[in-house]
Amino acid sequence: RSSDLILEAAADRLTALGCARPASQIFGFDVDDAAFGHLRRVLGKSNNGQFFLQDFLTVSPGRLQVDSVIANPPFVSYHRMNDEQRSAVRDWRETYVPSFAMTASLWAYFLAHSLSFLKAGGRLAFVLPFAASSSDYSKPILNLLQKRFASLVVYRLSEQLFIQAGAEERTIVLLAEGYLTSGSNEGIRTERSVSGLRELDELLGRGESRTVGGTTQKAENQADRKSTRLNS
Repeated sequence: RSSDLILEAAADRLTALGCARPASQIFGFDVDDAAFGHLRRVLGKSNNGQFFLQDFLTVSPGRLQVDSVIANPPFVSYHRMNDEQRSAVRDWRETYVPSFAMTASLWAYFLAHSLSFLKAGGRLAFVLPFAASSSDYSKPILNLLQKRFASLVVYRLSEQLFIQAGAEERTIVLLAEGYLTSGSNEGIRTERSVSGLRELDELLGRGESRTVGGTTQKAENQADRKSTRLNS
């Protein structure tokens, strides 16, 4: 929607939706100075009070509540975190007391922290390492997302998106919408394997983000029961 507030998104998408001043609806955090050079090229400015050279995990949401969070968080394992990153993780855990293990990778903390910024009905779009759909520590995170969103879709990509940057790990694209700021529901998680971004773009263009062929799981209820079915 042209009225949405979006945390780190493409300005041209808001323009296409009819927004006359897209920069006024975009907020962003990054620890890389190069990101602000890109910002100047896209928006013609590097800081208008909405873009910050700051570690996202150290940011308190305060009054900043947005409609969407879009992110490609660091693919850094706990064992590869530097002292500053581990310190941020420890401080974050003391504040939020998550259900997943401290040894989770950095992306897990970014994903969990992003929920603090969402309005009711909000959406997520994250590019994550393949381990986000298969590791033991990811299970409580995905279960939480199922219960806090009306729908959760996980696309497993065969294409290696970051091979030129030296990252051989495959990736997933996680999409969630219909955020509940309190309580929980019996959310549905759908998982599908796709060849790459071209196929994913075609699926999303056809509006198949909610009901696509693949494994669909109903979130665990209070008795920890799970129902699984295969879509046709």
